This record gives sequence, C-alpha cells and structure tokens, in this order.
Amino acid sequence: MKTIRIKNFRSILNSGNIEINNLNLLLGKNSSGKSSFLRLFPMFKQTVRNELRGPVLWFDESYDFGNYSNAYSRYAEKDGNIMFGFTIDFPRKKCSSEKCLDCFIYKYMSNPFMKGAIQGSLDIYLNADSKGTFLQKIEATVGLYNIVLSVNDRNDNILIKINDNLYNDIQIKWKYNTRGILPDFAGDEDNPSKVISQIINKYLKKDKIELKYTEKEFRSLFSINSLSKKDIYTQFKRKKNNSFAKLITESMTFDDPEFSKICDSIIFINLMEFLLFMDKSISTDFTKSHYITPLRYSFTRYIRNKDFAVDNIDPSGKNVMEYILSLGEDDLKSYISFLETSLGISVTVEGKDENKSIYIQKDEEKDNIIDVGYGYSQILPIATMLWDVANKQHKCEFSETIVIEQPEIHLHPSMQADLVNLFINALNLSKEKGNPIKLILETHSSYLVNKLGRFIREEKLSSDDVSVYLFDKNQGITNITSTKFDNHGRIQRWPIGFLD
Repeated sequence: MKTIRIKNFRSILNSGNIEINNLNLLLGKNSSGKSSFLRLFPMFKQTVRNELRGPVLWFDESYDFGNYSNAYSRYAEKDGNIMFGFTIDFPRKKCSSEKCLDCFIYKYMSNPFMKGAIQGSLDIYLNADSKGTFLQKIEATVGLYNIVLSVNDRNDNILIKINDNLYNDIQIKWKYNTRGILPDFAGDEDNPSKVISQIINKYLKKDKIELKYTEKEFRSLFSINSLSKKDIYTQFKRKKNNSFAKLITESMTFDDPEFSKICDSIIFINLMEFLLFMDKSISTDFTKSHYITPLRYSFTRYIRNKDFAVDNIDPSGKNVMEYILSLGEDDLKSYISFLETSLGISVTVEGKDENKSIYIQKDEEKDNIIDVGYGYSQILPIATMLWDVANKQHKCEFSETIVIEQPEIHLHPSMQADLVNLFINALNLSKEKGNPIKLILETHSSYLVNKLGRFIREEKLSSDDVSVYLFDKNQGITNITSTKFDNHGRIQRWPIGFLD
C-alpha cells in the first residue's frame, strides 16, 4: 500500500494523501487525531478477517469507534460520507517463493484496466441507515480509467460509470456477508454472463445453428485488450477458431444494440476482476499489519503455561511467554541475539511445572521481569513483535506493517532513545530478508525523535526512508502536515507545542 486518504472521519475532515514509508512518525499533541489514524489498521484488519453484514467492523478488543454516527465527523457536511481511500503499486516482478500465498496478484496483470498502469487507487464512501452502515460509492482510478459505482440506498441497483460512460444493461447490487474491503456483486437473470448467453442463444435459435463448444471457449470471450466496442469487435474477428466470436461478428455489426449489450457485459466482468484484485491487494496489506496498544500487558511473577502454539504477538503482548516457548532452537538463538544487539538484554523462560517465569538478564545479572522495573514489561512485547515480523519477511510484493502507539510509555529517557536501535535493527533484518517492513509510530518522546535524527546524521539511516506527519487540531478539526528529516537529522518543520 502506497498511500491512505481519509475524509469526514472523527476530527479528520480531509487527511490528504498519507504516504506509507519504511519508517513513519506521527507527532502532535494529545487528542489531535493520531490515534484515529493509527487504529484504522486494526479496524480494517478485523474487517477483512471477519464475515460481516456491512462494510466495516467499527469496534473490537483493541479499538472502539462506536458506530457510523460516532465516527462521522461533527464538522462535516450533513449529506457527506466517511471516505477511506487507498493507493497501491502494481506488481513489478514475481515473488521468488513458490509457496507464497499472496502471489495471487500476478494472474490479474493481463486485465485491460491494468495494462500499462503502474498503480491504482480505490476510494470507498460509507453511509448509514436504520440497518447500519452501507457502502454508497466506490471511486477507482487506474491508468486512463476513472470508475464510479454508486447507489442512493443500500438496496438500489448499482449505477456504473466508466470515464463518464454509463453502463445500464447490467442489473447488479451489493451483496454483504462477505470478507474483504468490498462486498460482492449480486445479480439475477441479468447478470453479465447470462446476458451474453441469452443473446447468443437467441441467434442460435433464430438460425437453428448447433455449436460444439467448451466452457473455456465461452470464457475466452471475456479476455479483451481494450474497452472500445470497435476494438472488441475487431478482436472477435481475429478469433477465427472461437465459434462464439465467429457467430457474433457474422450476426451483428459493432454498433448493433445487441453487440453493445455483449460489450457492456464483458467490460463489467473485467471490471469485477479489477475490483477483486484491488480488494484482495488492500485486504492482504491490512491482514499483514500488526498493532501494539499504548498500554501493554503487565507481566506477573508466575505465568501459567497453557501450552499454546503461538506464531504471532497479541496487540497487548500478553502471549509473549507462549510465543518464546513456541520458538525452535535456531529461531530462539536469533531472537536472543536481536534483543542483545538492540537492548543489551537476554530473555529466558524458566520453571519446572505449569507456572513459568520470564527472566531478564542484563550486565550479568538475571532477575524476574517484575523485579527489573516496569519498562521492560512494556518494551518486551514491542521487541518481540518487531523481531517476529522482520524475521518472517521474504521477497514479495507485500510487506508487513507494524503500528505502535506511544512505544515510550513507562520508559526512562535513555531507554526511549534505545527504542531507535530496536526499530532500525528490525528494519535492517527485514531488508536482509529481501523485503523491508513498514513501521508507523505515534510518539510524544523528544528523546526518540532526536535519536532518530542522530542516526540520520551519522548515516545509519537514510532520511528518504523516514516520513514525518504533524497532527494539529484547530477548532476541533485535525490538520495533517507532511515534513521530513534533512540530511543533518533535523526535522524541517518542528511541530508547534510538541514540548509544551
């Protein structure tokens, strides 16, 4: 995912394009809108992972936006919509891993909407009625095409417009109870494939022609290079071995109303495929995002071992011990090495029965985690998730995103600065794996910011890898300004009141 846009959501009337870099800092006072942006990641992750009767899941264990009326900005126009927009880069080269489940994307690259394009954008506009939230409009931009699908009410047929051309022959509606960002399409006897079949069958019956064909032959009609009716007609004429294409070109001209219906149906089938690609790509990005809450798990002296096999870290970090016990020998060595290099500590889990304890070793002293200060219980979930995600990376179009709210809570200033070592080491580890992770950090720590600037000044980190977004609320409305570090490690526009 390249950029995210938001409109009319809580205090954010219009975020503009927020570009997601390798390391992203969100700076600003309390209640300036930073958390509203950050918690979109767990919201959309839960949305795409669950089968819903509407377009979004407004609340879950780690976030709570209430409902549509709670989330809709009190400063927005009454007839407006909440809008979430996403821009993605299209695939560049095929993933080297044959087992990668996310490489569905390459089979879509021959879609006519995507030919010659390097990225696409998708904006979803939400509204609400007595039944809850519904999708009112989709706007997509790709290459030379601007696509709008819209309804007035949730049960309306969808109005389809491509570059100001209306497509009225397809009667289709949104179908919820689905997973993903977008609902499915539900049609009746007028669905696109049946429109084509009905027209062809009418000519077969009229001319009493009997065709021997395969399903593959029929489906090959849908593979087109252009949305122009004349180009589709010319392409059909070239398909001399396709009985359907031959029947169509011999029975009608390219400006025949019946051929227009066939073209509209074929274009819509390709449009559905393009939207499915966008939906799956954006959904995959959110599925591969990870969120860490600002207040993390408070470890106890003894923790009961449930023998769970854990392969990822809970947002609060409450399953860190189970995760460590689930690591194999080689991974455990790599994990311990990462902690030693980043924080100068080592971690062990000890105990002979079901009651286990986490021990922290630092400077040749080993103590139970609750005896070494609250800070370690707050930083360990962050460090563990960073290593876990970075270590799992492989060369792929999709990278993992880690969203962390206030990582500095309960940390001494020196350890707040040490967080930067942790972030940079995780980023470097993922680069070694061939696919840099993306970090989105909301912080109030000047120590963290200054240490990051020092890393840039000392050329341990490129300023091009870091984006800074300043959140400032004025009269209830959040303004988001993009800035960056210069090569001397100074933020070009320091947020007013950050240290007040």
